[in-house]
Amino acid sequence: RAGERRRARQRQLERGDAAGAGAAEGEAPTVRGRDGGDDRGPVPAARAVYLLQQVLLAALMAAVTWVGRFFMGSETGVSWLWPAAGIGLSALTILGLRAWPALFIGSLIGRAAISPGDLPWLLASVDTIEAVVGALLLRSWPGFRPDLSRLGDAFGLLLATILTASLGALGGALAVLASGTPPWPSIGRGLATWMVGDGMGALL
Repeated sequence: RAGERRRARQRQLERGDAAGAGAAEGEAPTVRGRDGGDDRGPVPAARAVYLLQQVLLAALMAAVTWVGRFFMGSETGVSWLWPAAGIGLSALTILGLRAWPALFIGSLIGRAAISPGDLPWLLASVDTIEAVVGALLLRSWPGFRPDLSRLGDAFGLLLATILTASLGALGGALAVLASGTPPWPSIGRGLATWMVGDGMGALL
């Protein structure tokens, strides 16, 4: 029987059917992916890990967004410390931009627990865009390392934080106006508080 298997293997190799040769010896056929890699086994596990990762990110974003309400000022209703900005920036920088849906869902859930109506949808969009822009800036920064082991990494984070916090403040103001929510008593103070809150949250 061993001789028959060897002969069968030889014939199949001659036909270029390597997968069939492996099957003749009782081996499981190898499923090749688009990149030529072995798609057996690890793919379902990797997908499960990815989905779990996204669920945890959404839950964390929702919780941290809701916690941000405790730092809101009584006059403007804007938080002077917004930790969710840091979570979003870190998540997309480390995990990649494909994590943005989890970020948006988590922000939407947290925002909806704070404000009713259309405002949560608009603010969740602003939060997500702010994080995407920040992650793009950091990932394009030459040799950026998330552990900030070099002075240049810290400078890149500071620059990205200033730009994204300004974008978030402007987007937040437009979202408030678009939702029909009563405007802040002082636009300048509201913008400044929003920018400081997002900036501190990103740096922390």
